[in-house]
Amino acid sequence: MAANQLKQSLWFMREILLSGTRGISREELCSKWAVSSMNDYPGEEISERTFHRLRRLLEDAFQVTIECSKDGNKRYSLSADDLTPGRPTLLDIVLLRAKEEVDTTSSLNHIVLLLTSGNKLMPEDENALNDLTTELHKIPYEYGRRLISAVENGVIKHADSAEWDIDYKYYVSVWDEATFQRTRQWLSVGLCRDGIFFYVVSDEHDCELREGRATAVGAGEGVRYRRGYWWHEMKAPSLFCMPYAAVPDYGEIIGRCELILSLLKQVNI
Repeated sequence: MAANQLKQSLWFMREILLSGTRGISREELCSKWAVSSMNDYPGEEISERTFHRLRRLLEDAFQVTIECSKDGNKRYSLSADDLTPGRPTLLDIVLLRAKEEVDTTSSLNHIVLLLTSGNKLMPEDENALNDLTTELHKIPYEYGRRLISAVENGVIKHADSAEWDIDYKYYVSVWDEATFQRTRQWLSVGLCRDGIFFYVVSDEHDCELREGRATAVGAGEGVRYRRGYWWHEMKAPSLFCMPYAAVPDYGEIIGRCELILSLLKQVNI
């Protein structure tokens, strides 16, 4: 039963992650799980008591808060402090939890131990865990370092500062100080395993100013994440996401950064 318990727990967390800020109801989760190909016991009902036990288990294992909406619809989602911008995966939430750890494998092992109540994993699940650990090391740290170095050496136009994001692993913040002081906006580049993502981020508290400036650079409505920062996806798909098969095109990353930074520089609201 340990294998199915692990599958169920990870599947529930994935669905809650994918629901984003909108959230998902218990009924929707249970209905989807009943017909999921990952469920070894199709048709098995999940009581409300079992659901909330699983909710607490996930909170403990991943060290997150799963909130219930206050509008009466009882939709469950991660708190703003625990969500990762964009389209998060289980890898993102594991990496966020293991951000300060030297050995991310220990974090993964602890999560699996909690989710299976200490039961021994089946060989196939051990293999899946090993695959997950291997995948962690494929995320391109080198590109982040190169991007920061390029800014520091004056290689990238319209930027004079860059650093790793303090909250989100594999995200690099890039900005021009004068532009930031005027607009309270900067560029965040997500170096993810499924693509490179570009966001306009703002700490402006005035909603009208913040959304107006985002619109001016072609970004969509902001979503609030950690520290009260607002993350705006670029509306043009070609400016928001840069897919890649094995190795990202570094020159293309630089080109997109420079284009978005030039748009930020032109904001006059």
